[in-house]
Amino acid sequence: MHASRCWRPPASCTSGPARPSNSTDSPPVAGDCVSRGPAWCRRPMRRRPSPHHRRATSPCRQPPGRHEARGIVPRPGSRWRPSIRGCRCNEETGMRLSQKNALLLTGILLLAIGGMLLLAIPLILDHVHEQARSDLLRAHAAFVESQRHRFERMEHSAHSLLSEPSLLAAAMTGDAGTLEDALEGLFPLPEIDLVAFYPSRGSADPIAVGSRPHYSSPQMLASPGIRGMVERVRLSRDRSLGNVMAFDNLLQLLALPAQDPMGGDLGILLVGKAFDQEQTQKLRDLVRAEIVLYGDTRTLGSTLTVDPESLTRSRHGKDMLEFTVGAETFLGLRFPVIGSDGETRVATLLLARPLEVYLSPFRHLGLRAGMVALAVLLLTALAGILASRRMLIRPLARLAGATRVIAEGHLDHEVHLDRSDELGELAESFNRMIDRLDASRKALEHNQQRFRDFAESASDWLWETDELGRLLYVSPGAEDIFGISASEMLGRPLADMLRIDDPTPINRLLCPEGKPKAFKDREIQARNLDGHTIHLRLNGKPIVEGGRFRGFRGTGQDVTRTRLIEDRLEHLATQDQLTGLANRRRFLIDLAHDARLALSRGRSGVLMLLDLDHLKLINDAAGHAVGDEILVQVGGILKHHARPTDTVARISGDEFAVSMPDLDLDQALSRARTILAEIANCRPRRTRASVPFSASASIGMVCYPEQGHEAVDLVAKADSAMYSAKDAGRNRIEVFDEQRHTRERMGSLLARKHLVVDALENDLLELVFQPIASLETGAVHHFETLVRLRDREGRLVPPGDFIPAAEQFNLITRLDGHVVRLALRAIAELPEEFGRTGFSINLSGMSVGDAGLLELIESSLSRHGIDPARITFEVTETAACEQMDAAIEFIAQIRRLGCRISLDDFGVGFSSFSYLKQLDVDYLKIDGSFIRDILENREDQLFVKALVDVAQGMRIRTIAEFVENEGIVGLLIDLGVDFVQGYHVGRPAPRPDPTPLRLPKPVHSHSARRIGSR
Repeated sequence: MHASRCWRPPASCTSGPARPSNSTDSPPVAGDCVSRGPAWCRRPMRRRPSPHHRRATSPCRQPPGRHEARGIVPRPGSRWRPSIRGCRCNEETGMRLSQKNALLLTGILLLAIGGMLLLAIPLILDHVHEQARSDLLRAHAAFVESQRHRFERMEHSAHSLLSEPSLLAAAMTGDAGTLEDALEGLFPLPEIDLVAFYPSRGSADPIAVGSRPHYSSPQMLASPGIRGMVERVRLSRDRSLGNVMAFDNLLQLLALPAQDPMGGDLGILLVGKAFDQEQTQKLRDLVRAEIVLYGDTRTLGSTLTVDPESLTRSRHGKDMLEFTVGAETFLGLRFPVIGSDGETRVATLLLARPLEVYLSPFRHLGLRAGMVALAVLLLTALAGILASRRMLIRPLARLAGATRVIAEGHLDHEVHLDRSDELGELAESFNRMIDRLDASRKALEHNQQRFRDFAESASDWLWETDELGRLLYVSPGAEDIFGISASEMLGRPLADMLRIDDPTPINRLLCPEGKPKAFKDREIQARNLDGHTIHLRLNGKPIVEGGRFRGFRGTGQDVTRTRLIEDRLEHLATQDQLTGLANRRRFLIDLAHDARLALSRGRSGVLMLLDLDHLKLINDAAGHAVGDEILVQVGGILKHHARPTDTVARISGDEFAVSMPDLDLDQALSRARTILAEIANCRPRRTRASVPFSASASIGMVCYPEQGHEAVDLVAKADSAMYSAKDAGRNRIEVFDEQRHTRERMGSLLARKHLVVDALENDLLELVFQPIASLETGAVHHFETLVRLRDREGRLVPPGDFIPAAEQFNLITRLDGHVVRLALRAIAELPEEFGRTGFSINLSGMSVGDAGLLELIESSLSRHGIDPARITFEVTETAACEQMDAAIEFIAQIRRLGCRISLDDFGVGFSSFSYLKQLDVDYLKIDGSFIRDILENREDQLFVKALVDVAQGMRIRTIAEFVENEGIVGLLIDLGVDFVQGYHVGRPAPRPDPTPLRLPKPVHSHSARRIGSR
């Protein structure tokens, strides 16, 4: 092959990477399978590349040294790159552009000519119709003039008849026969078809002769039109002329009065001429138009074979008619033929001329103009092609070749066109585009490297699968989780990497049969390479390209440690931290199970509720440490006497409960007496010598399922019996009696109900405010609004004495509404210094989801003009979790108002972070039972630390209750708690006290450091 011929190796030969040349003057090597030597002089392989392949592959390679003159100039210091000039594909491209350009120019000219024709045709047609109208109006004028001459000739003939002596003599005799002989002697007359005489002497019947018998018939002479003319002449004694339609005959008539030469009236002479086909033909030559004269029922005369009913109105004239006769089109105008009375239309005259008469000159003109336009079109197209090839096609071919060079990745070339027009600007813009592409490529490489750095350093790992669930990409973060390298995972199904027992759910998720859906926070229990259980949280989004599912792309997170923390919290939440017994939540679940089992098996069990007597006095006199030791000893006594099937729990501060299934009441009473005796012998080691001490307890007992099988009801009944024991003197046992205890309990509840109703109706509720301080600055962040009740005697009733009655008698929602109104009104009336301070208001669980309360909150905020962001509503954890759906909706509505939400008493209820993730809350209030003894209780420290860590991860701020000394504040700072509330911060007061909390130095105790390091 000649050296100047372009040749490309086939795709199979260029699959390898291009080798860089060792010299800047030699061309690059095309591929590994090409023999050594200059690329432009190598012989091609036997398999010749197809033209399509040549166009699809890289540009032709030519010897260096000539590319400077071909339009592409290497930048200084750049290595040689192939030229784009002289390549066959460029010539083919130029020809294609030339053809397109020729077609474009031709099309533009054709469109111009076509547009001119489209504009000219309506103008020509309008001109044609106007010309035809003018000609037809002239034809009508000629027609009218010819009829006027006819009437003049008829009048002349009538006067001649009246001057005939024979006619006058016959008329004077009054004899009908003589008159008829005289008329027949004078007839026929030129252009007269009818002569009639109406005598005024002798016979009154007219005497008539005509060219046709029916013209002189009595019926014709008695027709309304003829009689009307005769009557008008008789009355006016003047002539009358006009057209009369009689029995489908159009007659042109003239009537004259006949005078006796001697004086007197002889009668009326009537002469007429019928309008027939012969006359129509004569008039056609006179008016130079086709004539159609027709009446209501038939055509009277016509030079065209046309049905008058088929005539249609032309689109180019309001009164023009356009119709076709045979293959010829006519334009016509209609004119009415008026009767002798001057008003009645007796016939219609149609004048028409052929359309071709008017269009023929324009056709000849258009043919000559078309030939001239075709010649101009060809010359213009040729000139345009030559000019565009020189000025447009060749520069564009250079730019096209440059794009192919750039497509190979060579971004170090410049396109040079020595022009100052738009193409020169395009070349400059092209060079700027190359610079930007080069910068974009570098930025892309930088972003790719940044993505790799993020993927390698992120705690989450990234993954992508195909439509079959096989891994196409996985970030290095997954290597630590699965124990193998990321490259070994590629091509393997993600389900296999998870090593789960049943891969069906994950396969259905990644390879859906229907429309793929995104998933979020999907937790999966898997195993790593060592067989250890791990918990993963996956997020995925389907990849859809061109309407086709291509796989999933998402993130993964190892949540094993979080799951262990939650499991630990779940355990801590179901266990009393002081005694190691089950807490209230766990006990209610187990009691419900025991009651159901007893009911189904027909057996009996006993619930024992034990309350320590005067524990508050012991705490006040000997200290909380002594009280706690008493609680631990009582818990030990109960566990000592419990069977493996029994459940022992501490359900509140000084209350214990024991469920004893498969035990009768006598056995239970015996065990209870033993327990009371051992409690009386409790002697704490920390008891002060000067403080006398004795412990006792009151016990209430209820049998199940005889006296109930619902856990809450059983606890309430045992509680009623236990309070009866206290009322009877304490340190004794009371068995629940349905009638007695219910009556006593209801009497107490009714009294408290009356107290609540009286307070609501007489405004006996009072508000107090307790500060909540920030552990970061010490400043008061917001106040909790608390309610107190003052009875008729002025005594303050604590909430624990009237809130249960309000809940029992469904007054709690009404009470919440009253408190909300009082609180928002009081907040609005505070001085301006509290204008930015927040306040929290407690709501009961029964008010969650109440639509009326939401409306009250919204209207009160609007009425008092309070910023909703200042108000926080507190809902207990138990209330929210027991009615989860209603709580989620209620919280969403509160947040839509702009208020905040706090979850109160967290830790003593469900304490499950799976619930917490569903509740969009702002604050988490840690129950005071975990705070009061936190300095000595390691389990409380562990619980609070874990709770704070998880809450911070969920961007929820924490508040610690029951903070009573400076040491607790310091430890809570170390544990990361955000806010504190308690007597050490400030007691509840009728007026908010913004005095800041004096923050101590962090404790940094050994236990706190150990917990924080976990």
